[in-house]
Amino acid sequence: MQTYTVELQNKINTFSTREADYNQELIDAMQRFRSCDQALDAFIKLHGFSGNIHSIQEKVSFIKNKFKEKGEDSPRFVEEWYTEHKPFLKKTGMQICFVFDLSEEETRDFFRRICFDRAFDLHTVEDVVYLYGIRNHLKYRECADIIGQIPKLDKQRIVDMDTAIYTEEIEEEINEISSIEELKEYISYHKDIFSYNNVTAYSNIQTLWNQIAGENGLVYQEKYESYDREEIGDVPVIGRKVRKRDDHSTLSILFQILGLKGELSAKLYSERGIKRILGDNSLVHKLVAEDFPDRNSIEKILRGEHVSYGKIRKILVLLSFYVFWAGSEKDRGGDKKNRCKNRLDMILIESGYEPLYLGNPYDFMFLCSMEEEEDYMDPLENIRGYMRELNDTIILHI
Repeated sequence: MQTYTVELQNKINTFSTREADYNQELIDAMQRFRSCDQALDAFIKLHGFSGNIHSIQEKVSFIKNKFKEKGEDSPRFVEEWYTEHKPFLKKTGMQICFVFDLSEEETRDFFRRICFDRAFDLHTVEDVVYLYGIRNHLKYRECADIIGQIPKLDKQRIVDMDTAIYTEEIEEEINEISSIEELKEYISYHKDIFSYNNVTAYSNIQTLWNQIAGENGLVYQEKYESYDREEIGDVPVIGRKVRKRDDHSTLSILFQILGLKGELSAKLYSERGIKRILGDNSLVHKLVAEDFPDRNSIEKILRGEHVSYGKIRKILVLLSFYVFWAGSEKDRGGDKKNRCKNRLDMILIESGYEPLYLGNPYDFMFLCSMEEEEDYMDPLENIRGYMRELNDTIILHI
């Protein structure tokens, strides 16, 4: 799998926002990312497949035989992973990890590189059982049987950090469990800890948002320095009075972070989001558009309501990146690029998420933006320039 990321790094090294054919550069970059089935090809080659990698029938047979060897039922629609390039569900990814006898570290790496997901959320019963099963070499069906014996729990609002039990504590306690009966007793006795998750991630997002949008926050400091109120403008709404833009609204702040302003910004503001520039756009990889940070998700997180893993992680990356490059860090000397990357990795890991990965198209966007930091414009402006390219592409078709 290293060859893949080396190729992407080489692409980053030659990428430039100053090129005349910048849009074509973006399109070329988007086409370099592997689909889930292509990543799975690399995985099965590392784990015993010696047939024709271009033969769907041979690959499907190899995967199904692996399940049969382990006495497990093969997932449905294996063929469609290849014929329709459909990604598989997390549950299916976990089944694959079990039948290929992956270690805990290998399982985490599988989910990071192939599923763009975290392997274990220890505030869910299923993942606690899966982690115990991986560590103790259980079969997948044994884990499924354990999970089936435990009543379903509804997720509540995110609890206060002072009363939360953290993932590290749960993992330490799982380390002490020596039997399946102990595991079931632990889950039954501690069922309250499985009614919430993402406490640290939500707390970090709240802290970042306060830095950005709190009193004298970064967006207001930046507005005074470089954002012209007239250029942003109010929003005409057909059939109604002009809607006055609320500079303190989540949407206005998100637009400023992304550098969206001018004519299309007004259209997007009236639509309450940026789906217009993300959908069906050759400059945007579908995995970038999927779960892209939006007003609704940010507001739900700030209220302690549940949103998807993908949205939380992408919001963490975007807000952390903005705080770094819009704040005082941009004025410090030294290797700012690596300092920023380390900062983002740290907050992701602390929040229970996977660090930046070059093969993830969303992460690639931010890593790529930092390559020209020393020689040309700052990375935040590079991200904003990319968003403006998306704007311009859509404007041409309006």
